[in-house]
Amino acid sequence: MVQCRYLDDSFGALSDATRRGVLEQLGQGEASITALAERFQMTLTGMKKHVGVLERAGLVRTEKIGRVRTCSLGTHGLEQESQWIERHRQVWAIRFEALNRVVEALQLQESTNESQTFDTATPLHENPAAMHEDSPPDEIAALEHLICGFTGGILRRAREIPEERWNWSFSERTPTAREICEHAWMWLWSDRQEVTVLDPARHVAVPDPPAERGKMLDLLESEKQAWRQLFLTLTTTRMDEIRVSPDGHPRSVRGYLLHMAQHIVSKSGQMTMLHFDLGLDGDGPYEAPHPNQLYSFGAPAWPAPRN
Repeated sequence: MVQCRYLDDSFGALSDATRRGVLEQLGQGEASITALAERFQMTLTGMKKHVGVLERAGLVRTEKIGRVRTCSLGTHGLEQESQWIERHRQVWAIRFEALNRVVEALQLQESTNESQTFDTATPLHENPAAMHEDSPPDEIAALEHLICGFTGGILRRAREIPEERWNWSFSERTPTAREICEHAWMWLWSDRQEVTVLDPARHVAVPDPPAERGKMLDLLESEKQAWRQLFLTLTTTRMDEIRVSPDGHPRSVRGYLLHMAQHIVSKSGQMTMLHFDLGLDGDGPYEAPHPNQLYSFGAPAWPAPRN
């Protein structure tokens, strides 16, 4: 989980009923600290402390005119806090949906077991009713492997990158490890939102990635797990459902998954090349097995000499 100071300040400020009441009061118009103290039946010193907490969070601003300090709503609109809440709401929604599907599958299995008796000696392929109807199709399982499995490969290689090489690449035309992880994460986050949040009007902007390496890797790991939870909810029928992106383009759930598989495999290849160039897969010249050599067809004249 990414810990951000602005979240601590905002949620800390909103955790107190009096401070929430002050914000509601200021939503109706400006008020002096004295007037607020009288409105909430507390001392002037106590109200000053509450206003100070709200001001540090950017929720309230104050201005002293003469001997009177006037309070009004600040410019901080809680957009980032709303995005944080929405991200975690989506994660919990996916997990609860997955849990409901597991419960439904267990109930169906229990009902089937009570109503039918099968010959245990009959092979499953000759007794289709005995097979688990909700087992994921090969297509869904393959896409999960491509997206979640290759994201895991990106993470494994990224953790082996030395700290001083985290934001380095062997060319200006190729991404750094930091950029690869950030780019993988931002599209995982965006496409998952478009698959799980059906109303495009509720879509929010992708938040900024954290600057700290450890937090970035933790965030990518969390996103991988969120996708695994998403895959638990997928069925062949749901793969054909249409979603509409914020820019109005329709795409099936299958289309989003195929896009994400292509994206993550591409990012994995970029991270692998960086891994090779840093000597993390061996410090000798590049070598790769040739099929003819593996299958005893003789030593191939490969690779050709480099220029």
